[in-house]
Amino acid sequence: MALNVTCNKHGKTPAVFTCEHVFQTIEDKIPRGVNWFMDDTGDYQAFCDTCWTTPPADDEPGPRMVCTHCLETAAAHNGLSLAI
Repeated sequence: MALNVTCNKHGKTPAVFTCEHVFQTIEDKIPRGVNWFMDDTGDYQAFCDTCWTTPPADDEPGPRMVCTHCLETAAAHNGLSLAI
């Protein structure tokens, strides 16, 4: 079942689990790539290009939860258009 999150900016929306780098892109607008999918439970997950191709190191922060609109913002900073 898809989880929801209440974003300070966008309100209640479905949650997206992202790597730290996608979260950073939302904050600093630096493109790092966005690769996303819906998992078997109906939750969205998104990873930067590096994390998509290489598993994160043990000292990397765990996944972050953001709203779908914030993921759309990260995608736009990477030249992509997502409509979730």
